[in-house]
Amino acid sequence: MSSRVDTKSPMQEAWATVVSLAASPVAAGGAVVPVFYGFMAKSAQQLGNPVPSMPPVEVLKAGVKAAPTIALIVGMQTAAQSGLEKAWLNGQAASPFSMLLSAAAVGAVSAHGLAMFNAQSMGQSPLQAAKDLSFKQGSAIVTRETSFLLALRIAGPVSEAMQRQFGKNKAVDYASAFTTGVIGSVVGHPADAALTLWQKGMPVTSISQLMRGAPARALAVGGFSVCYKTLKECIEATAK
Repeated sequence: MSSRVDTKSPMQEAWATVVSLAASPVAAGGAVVPVFYGFMAKSAQQLGNPVPSMPPVEVLKAGVKAAPTIALIVGMQTAAQSGLEKAWLNGQAASPFSMLLSAAAVGAVSAHGLAMFNAQSMGQSPLQAAKDLSFKQGSAIVTRETSFLLALRIAGPVSEAMQRQFGKNKAVDYASAFTTGVIGSVVGHPADAALTLWQKGMPVTSISQLMRGAPARALAVGGFSVCYKTLKECIEATAK
C-alpha cells in the first residue's frame, strides 16, 4: 500500500516564501485604510480639537497614504521580533521578562515609523516627525508598545473564556481579535496621548488629559485587529 506525498514545485515554494515574508506588512497596510479615520479622530480629541469632518473620499485617501507607513512598521517589527527571539530565546519558551524586554526593544527599533504614523493621524509630515523624534517621544512609544504586550497577556484569558463559552469558530476568533485590540489600546492610551501632545509641542497637564480620545482609538485598534487578521489569513491561503 503506497501513500501519496504532496510536493511543491520550486515556483510554489518560492511563492510560499514570498507570502510568509509579505503577509504581515501587506495585511497591515490594507487593514489600516478602513479604520484610519478613527486614529485621526483620537488625535484630534487628544489635542482638545473637534473630530475632523471630511468627505468619505478624503478619508479613504488619508488611509491609503498611511498604508505604506504602517506596512513598513509591521515589517520592521516582524523582522525585529524574529531576530530577537532567535538571539535571546534559542528555542526556549519565552518568560514574562523576556517578552517585556522584547516588546520594549521592538518598540525602540520601530520608534521612527510609529512616530511617523502618529504624525500622519494629525495631518503632519511623517518625514518631519521622524526627524524631530525626541527621547521623550521615543520613551512614550516604547512605553505604549510594552504596555500593549501586557494587555495581550490580559486579553489571552478573555479570548479563551469566549471560546469556552461560545465555541471556537470564525465569529469568536474575530470577536477575540477585536477584544484584544480594544484592551491593548486602552492600556497603552496614556502613552499614546502623551506622544501626540509632545509631537505638537504641548505639555501634559493632567491624567484626564491622557485619556482623551480613548474610545475612538479603542474602536480603531479593535477594527484594525479584525481587518488585519482577515487579510493575513486570505494572503496566507494563497500559498497553500
